[in-house]
Amino acid sequence: DSYSKRLEGFRVRTFDKDNNIRGFYKDRNLSSQRIYYISLNGSVNLPVNLVSISLEGTNRILTLCEVEVYGECPAGFWSLPCSQQCPTSCPYDCDRDTGECNSICIEHSNPPHCDAACRSGEWGINCGNNCSSRCAEVSCYVKTGQCDQGCQGYSDPPYCETECKTRIYGTNCTSNCSSACLYGECDPRTGHCYNCLPSFHGYFCERKIFNVELISFGMGYAACSGLTIVVILALALSRTIVCQCNARSRLEPVQHHTDLQQDICHDYDQREIAEYGDAVSEPKYCNYTSSKVPEINLHEYETIV
Repeated sequence: DSYSKRLEGFRVRTFDKDNNIRGFYKDRNLSSQRIYYISLNGSVNLPVNLVSISLEGTNRILTLCEVEVYGECPAGFWSLPCSQQCPTSCPYDCDRDTGECNSICIEHSNPPHCDAACRSGEWGINCGNNCSSRCAEVSCYVKTGQCDQGCQGYSDPPYCETECKTRIYGTNCTSNCSSACLYGECDPRTGHCYNCLPSFHGYFCERKIFNVELISFGMGYAACSGLTIVVILALALSRTIVCQCNARSRLEPVQHHTDLQQDICHDYDQREIAEYGDAVSEPKYCNYTSSKVPEINLHEYETIV
């Protein structure tokens, strides 16, 4: 107003489409001003249809040179009356005039278009975060990052903050460690044993080691024949077996390794004498210790099925 005193005590009110007051302001300045910058009180985040400027009292004249009104739509809305909702790919941050996403995409990675969905294992604004390794399959909700397929090595989905107890592993801690794990302990995520009981090995200690000692040709043939049967059974049962075969030296006493009867062992002595002659001067019931007897080195074989 060219005469500033005429604006003393003015008030501004805003109304919605149902003519309800949404915002208000009353001038309480002690002195008049030529230009006023005001901010409304009340429910200013709601859309308005009308702005009213008035003076209180009678016989007062209101003359205005120019009135400029600026307002922002509440978060999630756009258009002049703020009646349009922002796209779901940027529900809280879109251009107030066009409705296009600004710099933020939800569930998508390429603002302002926001049409490229997050890849598996990604979540958050512009897909900028990776799902936690605690999540099963490293999979999570793209909006919150919480695990959507359970926990791996943890027991409280979708947060996955409580680690599995000892001897338990897997998705939501629902599996038991292998009984062949030393002390029954294994990795809570993979189930791999930290150490195995004796005679077992493998990630889950699922491979059994059998020691088979080949005492003579006949015994070796029988043992290997038996080994063949074991292998066939193992294949039938889909189990993994490790067999370790040791060839016995001729210098080792036979009675330490077999239950051969005395007469059979005596025949063995006679065959040794016939083969080596004087090299075996005093047969002692298959217990040769003469250094002249040719030595058969110990051989070790390992067969993994």
